[in-house]
Amino acid sequence: MEKKRILRIKVIIIGVLVIALFCIFSISLYSNLIIYSKKSKKFFLNDFFSNGKKDNLTYQIKSNDARETIVYKMEIPKKEFDRINSENYKIVIYRIASHWYKVYFNGILIGSVGNLENDSSIVWNTINYFDIDKNLIKDINEISIEIYYTYEIGALSFPPIITDVKEANRLMNWFKFVLSNIYIIAIGIMWFSFLLLMILSNLMKNPKKEYLYYSLATLLFSFYIFDNILIYDMIFSTIIFKKIIFSCLYLSVSFVSLAIYREFKGKINLISIVLILFSAIVIIFFSNNMVLLKKMAGIFNILIILNILGWIYSTFKNLKISNDAKVIFSASIFLMIVTTYDIFFMVFGKTGIYNTISTNILGSIFFSLVIIVLVVFDYIELYSKMSWEKERADLFYEKSSRDSLTGVYNRQYVESYIENLTPPFSLLMIDTDRFKEINDTYGHLVGDEIIKYIARESVNNVRSGDVVARWGGDEFVIALKHRGEKDNSLYVAEKVRNAIKKTYTIDGLNFNVTLSMGLYTVESKEENKIIFKKADDALYISKENGRDRITVWKENMRSV
Repeated sequence: MEKKRILRIKVIIIGVLVIALFCIFSISLYSNLIIYSKKSKKFFLNDFFSNGKKDNLTYQIKSNDARETIVYKMEIPKKEFDRINSENYKIVIYRIASHWYKVYFNGILIGSVGNLENDSSIVWNTINYFDIDKNLIKDINEISIEIYYTYEIGALSFPPIITDVKEANRLMNWFKFVLSNIYIIAIGIMWFSFLLLMILSNLMKNPKKEYLYYSLATLLFSFYIFDNILIYDMIFSTIIFKKIIFSCLYLSVSFVSLAIYREFKGKINLISIVLILFSAIVIIFFSNNMVLLKKMAGIFNILIILNILGWIYSTFKNLKISNDAKVIFSASIFLMIVTTYDIFFMVFGKTGIYNTISTNILGSIFFSLVIIVLVVFDYIELYSKMSWEKERADLFYEKSSRDSLTGVYNRQYVESYIENLTPPFSLLMIDTDRFKEINDTYGHLVGDEIIKYIARESVNNVRSGDVVARWGGDEFVIALKHRGEKDNSLYVAEKVRNAIKKTYTIDGLNFNVTLSMGLYTVESKEENKIIFKKADDALYISKENGRDRITVWKENMRSV
């Protein structure tokens, strides 16, 4: 069973990994094709000047909190527009590091992005396009982009593009999907993962603490993803927002390290937790401007790699003894690759087409899904084990409740059953007539066959829900539930008596088995000993009056 479980987990994880890799490479490949396709009519704006110097919107982190506005200008001859040959033109601007920017064409404002009154917007991870009126086009045209920034500025991917409407819409649709939908989907997956992990943990009788840590890590990382979402007007300053974002990231990583430490006891995980929590504290309390915060984050993000290395090391040491270690080890390797990829370009300020999407987010989604798979299979395994144990307990209980000779319920069971049965109901006490003579004459084996015959016929002739039990020796008890207003317990008793009264043959010997019965109807709650005593008194009267009959207990009946 354990081998099948691991095989299923491996198949699922490989499937998820293949999908994740396919998504990463497909997005990068298609983004590259859609931008640099020679078939499409467009030209890149990569010859800007700023303050008299050539500056192609190169991404840069400033040395201090500038809070400045820079204007980038570029001249475009009319022949470039003629080459596109369209009735309408659009300028497409993708991922500009800034708080807001304005776009001018020949001195006329054609559009803006962000809150122009303050620095409360996060617009760096957006794509926008602006219409260029054909009537404004001259022999020599000037594009101006006025950018307001505080600590970083420049194009994070490809430069601005001028193209026709069809191509602009194609770029917008694709990159809006990449920039908006993917991150929203990622947040949704993270929240779903958090809820699922919490639900499964609560369903488990003794859940692992690791599951709580994994679920908290997933929730915190979802808040970090908000750094990639377009926000036009934040309720607090950019630096506070960034502090929250990085704190969530570091806490998320530390919770995963804590979970892995609890499961595999690697001291390196404790050390890496302390270091990354220290980083979060330093960023929160000692980064008083965005430039310093950005530099700190660039350095401290290396500690994320250290934590992931700790996961790899701890799980690697336990590969031979833990199947969970094999799964987490594989997921950590993949996460290590994509995270290192992203952090390298963040630390060294590299930009380009590879920055289309943060690959560490896809890696984190993959890691979360792997943990979910582990928890789900643990839950299924636990549930199966509990079901098996319950079935086993039920079987033991059933065996302990049954008479070994006849298979009907035993005395202990029926006493407990009657005690918990809600009136009205009837109790039928049965005694086999002249059973001692049969036993003494023909032996115990024949006697046992007679007992089994009575039990079998009793079960076959009572109603569903009635309980047949062996009271002891040749005596039986039947608990008869009342159905509706009419009590037909006496009818059932007669049916059982007549069914058994037929000639029964054992090894060529014919026996006329008859029964004496006592029937007592319980109208209100009574003690067990009183109920059984009254039924037994009625049975005694049947035997006194000639056997092979039923006596119903009455109020004036003498007690034996």
